[in-house]
Amino acid sequence: MTTNTKIKKYAKPAFVLSIVAFVLGIVPVFGWILLIPATIFFVFSLKNKEKSNLKSATAMMLGLTWIIKICVIIYLLQGYQGHHSKEIVNNESKKEVAQEESKTQGKLVKQKEELEKTKNNSEEKERKEELRKAEFKEAEQKKKEQRISDFNEIKPEALAIADEFDHIWDSYWTPTMNSVANGQMDVYEAYQNMKILREKYFALGDRIDSLNVPSSFTKEQKKYLEEFKSGLTSASNQRALIGGDVMKMLDKQDFSPSKVDKISFSAELSNELATDGTLNIVWLESEVKK
Repeated sequence: MTTNTKIKKYAKPAFVLSIVAFVLGIVPVFGWILLIPATIFFVFSLKNKEKSNLKSATAMMLGLTWIIKICVIIYLLQGYQGHHSKEIVNNESKKEVAQEESKTQGKLVKQKEELEKTKNNSEEKERKEELRKAEFKEAEQKKKEQRISDFNEIKPEALAIADEFDHIWDSYWTPTMNSVANGQMDVYEAYQNMKILREKYFALGDRIDSLNVPSSFTKEQKKYLEEFKSGLTSASNQRALIGGDVMKMLDKQDFSPSKVDKISFSAELSNELATDGTLNIVWLESEVKK
């Protein structure tokens, strides 16, 4: 009677719980809840030396269940470690990606700053170039205004020289030659007129030489003014020489055709020189004011 009681007390519950724990072993919580009491009951049955045909089966079921549980724990631990390692790798990868992104972002920011700096430098260069062009344009405008002002100062004197060149000829040469040809003027008066003519043209040459060439003029403009001076000076000297030659003719009463022809040629040459020289003033004015 005592033996049957002992069987019912521990062995049978241990067997039942071991079977249920084995079946529910795939469910972690319920499996552990049932496995531990089953193991305790089985230990008590052994301790009490209960006799039961279920003891071997219970031991086998408990052993298999424990083995399964331990395998599951090992599997879960390996899975956790693998997952943890994977997370570490993923975190490291994310960290590396973040670092790379940070470096890339830094490079982009630096490139942007460099582009901005380059843009600012380019804008600064453009601004300086525009300022330089504006200053150059202003300086050129001032130079032009100065050249116009200088030309306006010398123009009246240049035109007065050209007028004086013709006035001397018209005042002394033309009336003297006409009067001598008509017998209305004696050789003494004609001689004096030619002497005055010669002196006036020499004086006109000195006046032409004293005409100043402004430093504000360009090389081309200076050339025009120099050619005006050169042409009028040569023409004035030529006419002064004509006056001297006629004085000699009057003094010697030598009005041979060859000498008269020479005088006529010199007069025409002086006229051409004066005309060409005077045209340079017209060209100079056009060049200065364009």
